[in-house]
Amino acid sequence: DFYFACNDFFAYDLAICLNAWCFEQDASFNVTKGMALIDGYVRARPLGADEVAALPILARGAALRFLLTRLVDWLDTPD
Repeated sequence: DFYFACNDFFAYDLAICLNAWCFEQDASFNVTKGMALIDGYVRARPLGADEVAALPILARGAALRFLLTRLVDWLDTPD
């Protein structure tokens, strides 16, 4: 859902996908899936050195953003 997820840095889109698609049911990060996603992404659009450097903080920000928006939705759900 990139329309509502991101309208800024392209690397933030990638960070959102890493959070959404590369974690297992036990909450562990699947490095194989993560690297496959990144490898596929860079074949279509190479990442700049600044984007690679920013990816860890973008992933943290994406995780926090989605946690908080889901929390707001959960707390604000009508009975």
